[in-house]
Amino acid sequence: MKILVVEDDIVTGTLLNKILTKQGYEVSHISDGSKALEALQAEPYRIILTDWMMPEMDGPTLCRHIRGLNLPYYIYIILLTAKSSKDDAVAGLESGADDYIVKPFDKQELLARIRAGRRLVELEDINRDTQHKLSRTEKLAAVGHLAAGVAHEINNPIGFINSNLNSLVGYIHDIKQMLACYRELARTMDQSISEKQLHADLPKLLKQSIQMEQKYDIDFVMQDAGELAGDCLNGAERIKTIVHEMRYFAHPEKQSIEPYNLAVILNKVVSQFATRLPPGVAIDNTVDDLPETECNGPHIEQAFTKLIQNAVDAIGMNGQIVIEGRVAGDWVEIKIRDNGRGIAPEHLSKVFDPFFTTKDVGQGVGLGLTTALNIIKMHNGSIHAVSKPGEATSFKVCLPLAATAPQDR
Repeated sequence: MKILVVEDDIVTGTLLNKILTKQGYEVSHISDGSKALEALQAEPYRIILTDWMMPEMDGPTLCRHIRGLNLPYYIYIILLTAKSSKDDAVAGLESGADDYIVKPFDKQELLARIRAGRRLVELEDINRDTQHKLSRTEKLAAVGHLAAGVAHEINNPIGFINSNLNSLVGYIHDIKQMLACYRELARTMDQSISEKQLHADLPKLLKQSIQMEQKYDIDFVMQDAGELAGDCLNGAERIKTIVHEMRYFAHPEKQSIEPYNLAVILNKVVSQFATRLPPGVAIDNTVDDLPETECNGPHIEQAFTKLIQNAVDAIGMNGQIVIEGRVAGDWVEIKIRDNGRGIAPEHLSKVFDPFFTTKDVGQGVGLGLTTALNIIKMHNGSIHAVSKPGEATSFKVCLPLAATAPQDR
């Protein structure tokens, strides 16, 4: 472990160097606080012993500068000083020092405090390493959950596309057999016409064609083939939707940031729902005007579309959606409330999880709310959900008025 001694007194600095080197520490001695800061940028010193009174930069000032450095590890700082009052101790510790030793120091006490500092530094390293491993584990778990969700969602349409294609392959074989029979019949009829006499095989071929058509049930084959092809197209469209949702989920890139009025965006989204709402569902948009917000308009429109669609799905065939907006300090709050079936308490914390859905299989991808959350977070905003099962659900979106507003809400 590297220790840096910052001491302008040569005798004291040499003594500290000798004591610590004998204990197996790698020690460097610097007599100036500014040079100590330069040394910290070049070498990974983990413990610093610094004098309080030094020219140019004193110990407490050095402590404050060290705490302001963006280092990937913690540095344990011990102040050495002849000042012994309680106020001095408090001032030293508040400047960023971890410990305080009064001169003249006792060798055994010094080494004990060094060992205590070393234990804390090692614990900090263990904690940082554990946090890193936990973060990596969480990321791997999230990737695994995401991959499982993608596989599950895509596997359903792929399953019936594969089944339908197998059936279509069989139908194509039957149709080929039927076409071969009809072609033979047409060739024989053409020969009969050219020879101006009925070919002997013509009645037989006609009978075979009729029998084959009945055998393969061509009318059913043609009808079912069309339906199977339509199902395959629907399945492919669903896979396309999943991939599209994944793009927004993974990379809702915040590009083309411009001033937008959220009231205008909401009015546009609500008007798009007007033609596809069930007869018993109404949207009451009470947002008339709001200050302009710096955002990516199309992405915010996408987020509101997901939230309103979620409310529509929750209501079913009869209910009301109320949209409200207001300014709260440096934020714009949009609340989307529905009087649908609500969300069960055990599900409320999962509604933003990727691929989580309470809808029937094939009815929802489970990325709508996740996509909305990611888009809002990319704009330094937040979404909160509140719900009472069987009564109502409300989603509150908070967006900063300025693109640089802090995400502390």
